[in-house]
Amino acid sequence: MQDIQEQDQNFSFAELKAENVELKAVNKQLVERNELLARMVLDLQETVKQLKEEIDRLKGQKSRPKFPPATLGKGDKGDDNSNTKQRTTVSPIVGIKKIRHEEIIITPPNVPEGSRFKGYSDFHVEELNIEALKIKYRLAVYETPSVRRRPAICI
Repeated sequence: MQDIQEQDQNFSFAELKAENVELKAVNKQLVERNELLARMVLDLQETVKQLKEEIDRLKGQKSRPKFPPATLGKGDKGDDNSNTKQRTTVSPIVGIKKIRHEEIIITPPNVPEGSRFKGYSDFHVEELNIEALKIKYRLAVYETPSVRRRPAICI
């Protein structure tokens, strides 16, 4: 700890003042460079905007409309101009429409003796009857001793 204090005392006041002046000069240069870069960024943003407008014009698309700055809170309360447009609010759609799900299990009338149930083959059918309806048909699949896997067949 004493070594650090001795090193701090080894700096003279003139050296510290010279270093301070140097750092201020470097700081001033960095601030000027930062301002220059900020101006360049703004100029480039404006150029990009103009080029986008030019591309839209060449494509035949409409350019963005230019709106006047907002005048809220500047004493415009109570002005009744005949040119003002009335805003109509559109009520949002209330609630999300639910889709009703149904599941119908189809089993075959005649299952051969010794068959094992192996699961279902799923088939989805979507219908629209004034309401969304999703029906899941589950076709039973059996494994018979003679044939490996076969879906149930209703005849």
